[in-house]
Amino acid sequence: MRPTLICNEDLSKRDEETAIRLAEFKSLSSNVFNSEDKDYYEEADKKANTTEWTAATRAEAVTLRKKLVQHFIESETVYLKILQAMVVDMLADLIKKKSKGLRTVSAGELSALLRNIQEIYEDIHAPMYQTLKEIPESEMTGMALATEFSPFIEKFHIYAVYMSGQEQAMQLLENVRTDRQHFKNTLEITEQAAGCGATDAFSKPCERLEVYVKTLAGILETIDPSEEMEVYGAYRRTLMEMQAIFFEVKANAYMKRARTRVMGIQKQLWFPNPEGTLKLVTPTRYHIQDGVMLKKFGKTHVGSSYQNYWFFLFNDMLLYTSLPDKKGRIQPKYALTLMGAAVSGNSGKPRVFSVKSPVKSITIKAESEESRDYWVAAIGRTIDQLNNVGKSSIFGSAKGKRGW
Repeated sequence: MRPTLICNEDLSKRDEETAIRLAEFKSLSSNVFNSEDKDYYEEADKKANTTEWTAATRAEAVTLRKKLVQHFIESETVYLKILQAMVVDMLADLIKKKSKGLRTVSAGELSALLRNIQEIYEDIHAPMYQTLKEIPESEMTGMALATEFSPFIEKFHIYAVYMSGQEQAMQLLENVRTDRQHFKNTLEITEQAAGCGATDAFSKPCERLEVYVKTLAGILETIDPSEEMEVYGAYRRTLMEMQAIFFEVKANAYMKRARTRVMGIQKQLWFPNPEGTLKLVTPTRYHIQDGVMLKKFGKTHVGSSYQNYWFFLFNDMLLYTSLPDKKGRIQPKYALTLMGAAVSGNSGKPRVFSVKSPVKSITIKAESEESRDYWVAAIGRTIDQLNNVGKSSIFGSAKGKRGW
């Protein structure tokens, strides 16, 4: 089903395509990732069109707009300094230490820490800063910022690579900071050049795109569409494009992490039967969530029994395994396909819910009512996504199988 558009009828084809793209990623964010991202564009556009503009409010708005544009450029100066500290100062010091035979970080560790930050710096922000700083003060209340900034927006998609590796990089940063004195000294040099702590410096790129969205939204709110239609149109288009790429980058980063998680789970699988196998890694499968819960099984003379299992929810199936052994290995017990399945939390029993597929039904007890509701909602969204795309799902299918 085509998503509801958030644009007016007078938008150009380019604007309409951007609006469709934005709506699709908003839908993906809420329905697949369970994340409600704030729609800065919609709120700012609404405010600009509903404000009761007068000569006085327009004058105040123009003054505020100039300050916001100046802040936009000034914050880019600060951000560029941070990127330079990571790309130039940090690397220069590491090369210097390596030439002296000092132990810092390996090439693999450095790659995990910096990811594609050099590409972000050299291909986007260094040239963009040179462009933005040349905007004359006299043009800061016009459309100059929107016009000069817009061509760089599509390049921001490479941020997904950096953002997807953030959790691993932060853990690595803490590990090498504590046990390698020479690298700790390098970080101190980097911090001095960046003007902030290393953790903040490595986190700034993950926050930068939202900073652009928020600032552009603030600027759009200062424009009276009836008096400055051209300026209004330029900023509206730029904000919509920026928010679309921001949502897209977040979605792509999420997917990279989710697919990497599948590979990690695959490595943990262990089969007592040498011929046992379960191929988790496919081009389209990604991890959604996992956790330990109780599964109902069998019946005894005193009633039903429950046993702890580790449940993994993917975008096409629900897998449950044994708990990890001392080596971290997990034994698969059953992979339940979710195509055509149904989930229900209305059992009348505390913490209990059930998942029924065409092949098998299971009853599960979560650790709390809140946890049960969270799992029921996540499984329900997954089932809806599968059923919406039908039997020709790009996610493929996972037949329930056991006997590993």
